Amino acid sequence: MTIIPNLFAFFVGIITILIAFIFIIFLLVFLVRRKNFPKKLLIATLSGIMLYAVIVAGTHLFYTFDTIDRNNTQPGPPASTSPDGRYEATATYELYGGALGGVNVWVDVINLETQDLKTIYYADAVGRVRLEWNDNETLAIWNESVSGSGRDYNAFLNVETDIFHDRGSL
Repeated sequence: MTIIPNLFAFFVGIITILIAFIFIIFLLVFLVRRKNFPKKLLIATLSGIMLYAVIVAGTHLFYTFDTIDRNNTQPGPPASTSPDGRYEATATYELYGGALGGVNVWVDVINLETQDLKTIYYADAVGRVRLEWNDNETLAIWNESVSGSGRDYNAFLNVETDIFHDRGSL
């Protein structure tokens, strides 16, 4: 669950800020009175900054689909089966924000031979969502704006290797 890394990052950030504040005080004392340089505080501050950066980068660069609210959903467009009958893609809408909210869409692909389910797409549903197979392993997901806003989240994904998240593609 992503709440644990976010909570951990929050505490690491708070502790790093406190250590950095103490380091700055000791650095000022060093500069004014020529006492010993606070090496341990410098190392602790730099380590905290690096740890915080790794946590934040990790949660923003390596997208997971575990934040999807799978309890508040509506069915999307009809399921689509690959030309060779090996895969089936289904789109589901996730409602958020109440009356002023919106809708996200995610696409799951199931390998009908092994029954393995994999989420490969997640984005804001900006318009009509359609699923079309280009070949046996490439799924075209059309998520085009109907309001003219210019936000289109179309994707052509190899269902075996690719994923798409609207905050970045991997």
